[in-house]
Amino acid sequence: MNLNDFDLRPSNVNDKDMILSWRNSDEVRSKMYESTMISPEVHNKWFSGIKNQDDKVCLIFEYQNTPYGVVTGSLRIKESNTWTWGCYLGSTMPIPGLGTVMGYLAMIYFFETRCVEMLVGEMIKTNKKSHRFNLS
Repeated sequence: MNLNDFDLRPSNVNDKDMILSWRNSDEVRSKMYESTMISPEVHNKWFSGIKNQDDKVCLIFEYQNTPYGVVTGSLRIKESNTWTWGCYLGSTMPIPGLGTVMGYLAMIYFFETRCVEMLVGEMIKTNKKSHRFNLS
């Protein structure tokens, strides 16, 4: 894999339905704090709430111009520029290693683009892939 084949770009309204379908997939929901299905109304409110705000981000992770995942983040403590972040692959046919690249690009984004002082991630106990990533 060539790192130039990957991109993190801001989400836009054309991504909204895709993100909802990914958020509602069994694979993604099983790794979230809240594992119930998300209604279109709740999703639209969430999506509207992250757009055009300096303290929230929703990025689309792409490989060779094809969307594969989502990176989100929000400002947790303004005074110390501490952010929380999360990510997931939405594609049902991920290429091995994509999650690692997505996490790597996300950290570059937060530390270099947002000049974050501290980046906080949380995961649930059953998310073994996330555990492995955070131990590396």
